[in-house]
Amino acid sequence: MFLMTGNITFGDLSDSTDKGFKCKFNSCEWRHSIDDISSTAEINIPGKASLYSTVVYTADIIKPGKKVKIECGYDGKNDLQFSGFVVKCVKSSVGTKIYCEGYSYQLRNKAFSKSYSNPSLKTILNDVIKGTSIKLSKDIQDITFKSGFVFKTNAFDVLKYLHEQCLLTVYFYNDTLYVGLKFTQKGKEIKYRLNWNVIDDDNLVLSEPVANPKQYILQSREKDGTMTSVTEGQGTIIKVKVPNIFDKSILQLLASQMKLENEGRIYQGSLKTFLMPFAKPADTALISSFTNEDKRDGKKETFEKYFIESVRGSFSINGGRQTVGIAIKLT
Repeated sequence: MFLMTGNITFGDLSDSTDKGFKCKFNSCEWRHSIDDISSTAEINIPGKASLYSTVVYTADIIKPGKKVKIECGYDGKNDLQFSGFVVKCVKSSVGTKIYCEGYSYQLRNKAFSKSYSNPSLKTILNDVIKGTSIKLSKDIQDITFKSGFVFKTNAFDVLKYLHEQCLLTVYFYNDTLYVGLKFTQKGKEIKYRLNWNVIDDDNLVLSEPVANPKQYILQSREKDGTMTSVTEGQGTIIKVKVPNIFDKSILQLLASQMKLENEGRIYQGSLKTFLMPFAKPADTALISSFTNEDKRDGKKETFEKYFIESVRGSFSINGGRQTVGIAIKLT
């Protein structure tokens, strides 16, 4: 039998000026998704606690902006489930509820005023994260924008622009920022056996066949009027304008990404599992429905590969759970 263990750390234990401390907690939840720029968490802790031999009200000492880290697992082998910052604390009759945001929090109030001429994606991102503790993912592609940019906003809105206008996937996993093409990251492989280490697969259902296939046309127009256009698929035409990306190979990959996302899902939904095996977005789920009956019949176990697009986790007296969102099938 496994013993559930977990820690919540506020502040930085290695920084004497931050007065970091660990805190007992009642429950916590965390969420990461490649479709959301920000990861989030909620923590429920007692309303009163003893800190350095003094009884304090927790909502009075845990202030917005304070670092927070959630580690949960079994038998003291705790995985880092979430790291970020406190957004707000809410007092209640049963304790204090703490709302947290990942490292995107550092960008929301960071002024960003900069102009570019034909910049690379990494040039923009390095300026966005300058002065923060955010790291860039090693998987970010080499993309060059063949036009000018003028930003007078905050750093978070720059990421929103890259996501909404340039169709790039933008998300944080703890302190690491990824911006780029969807479904291209390669995380670790995790084996899920539906009758063994999966608690519930009722939310994982076969997708309906695509009744009306689409033809995706992505277009980008330069200042001199030159049009770059790519096409993916056959069917009802969907035209999308993509400003500032004129590299035909990147546009083609974006078009393929749109088709995959909308028409390439064999399964839709999620798996509910224990806290191990530990999973994160962009990992690969190896799914098997192999049964003891199959084994008796001498059948060989096979696994199908799927991209993990999201992870929602929870930890409480009722147990530790992960809800693992399944996206496209991988080859």
